[in-house]
Amino acid sequence: MLRKAAYITTSWDDGHPLDMRLAELLSRYGLPGTFYTPLYNKGSILTPFELRELSRSFEIGAHTVHHCDLITVSNHVSKLEIEGCKSALEQITGRSCTSFCFPKGHFHRHHLSQVRNAGYRLARTVELMSFAAPRVQNGLALMPTSLQAVPAGPLTFARNSLKRLQPMSLFRYTCNRKSDWAGTAEALLERVILGGGVFHLWGHSWEIEETNQWQNIERIFALLSKHKGQAMYVDNSQLEKETRGE
Repeated sequence: MLRKAAYITTSWDDGHPLDMRLAELLSRYGLPGTFYTPLYNKGSILTPFELRELSRSFEIGAHTVHHCDLITVSNHVSKLEIEGCKSALEQITGRSCTSFCFPKGHFHRHHLSQVRNAGYRLARTVELMSFAAPRVQNGLALMPTSLQAVPAGPLTFARNSLKRLQPMSLFRYTCNRKSDWAGTAEALLERVILGGGVFHLWGHSWEIEETNQWQNIERIFALLSKHKGQAMYVDNSQLEKETRGE
């Protein structure tokens, strides 16, 4: 089990070229990051060269081949999407890919088996307001998150909590809610530093650009970097290994 300590991790979805800007900021502040990347997307996507460059400093996780909403396709297609992304990313980066993230956070129970059978060790979800370590179920670690780096109102957190039957998450949001997401992040981080657990920030670089959040991102990265004596800095896979006591 995860020992009573504070952990800081971040993850970033969709493989947009602006991920390189995020990576630069993470490197500047000495922070970890896992980048969940599809091979193709409707919008702009990282090139194989950029993926290789990114993988030198950060973990690259899978996000299906075509950024596919798994609940909208057949079991056969979802299996190909899950397995194919892992294989291709490993060929591109030359590194093992053991982390997976569900596009849009959508999945059914049988998709967990497909992810596990494909050889992944963890699956990151979009459960919010969690300080919990990944929960290992049938060999696969399910990883929740603390906060998304995007402006969002109470209804977003209420829906997220109710959908996942996690009333404590909504209570935690109510207790720590501030005027903007960055202020809420500061409050959540303080709780983790004082009481232990996991602070997991995630988001999309393209969404940070669209909502003009780069200043807030740097504000939070600077804050996260100040706790190196009080928290362990890990990418998603390293956190998963801590959960299993490896």
